[in-house]
Amino acid sequence: MSDELPGADALRAEHARLERELKRMEELVELLARDEGFDELDRLAQVLKADMDRHFPAQEKLARSVFDADDAALADLLAQHRDLTTHYRTLLAMIQDVRDDMPVDRERFMTTVRGVLAQLKAHLDAETRLLLPRLDQG
Repeated sequence: MSDELPGADALRAEHARLERELKRMEELVELLARDEGFDELDRLAQVLKADMDRHFPAQEKLARSVFDADDAALADLLAQHRDLTTHYRTLLAMIQDVRDDMPVDRERFMTTVRGVLAQLKAHLDAETRLLLPRLDQG
């Protein structure tokens, strides 16, 4: 990860990418519900890993630079990253089990995928409300 902080334009570009990923995840959920789309799981795993490895750390660094350490908005964004990371790891473990032909409870898997989708949507909304306006101010 670079030491340079991403700016508002870079964050907007990341949001656009994540919005596209959300649409693909929504499509994937529909496919999985019909027992299709399992070939997309590897790509989904790559997206989740990229968020955890690059997007979240860069965004946390940026958020720390614009919010006071005791700002509730910073605490909220960091908590959302922790929660998303926990759920991402759960989903990644399930995807690995599918790859390894291990039994995976279908209902739990679908609930997890839908939960990650809902959490990511809420997180993007929070970033749009809390972080982007602060970056636009200077």
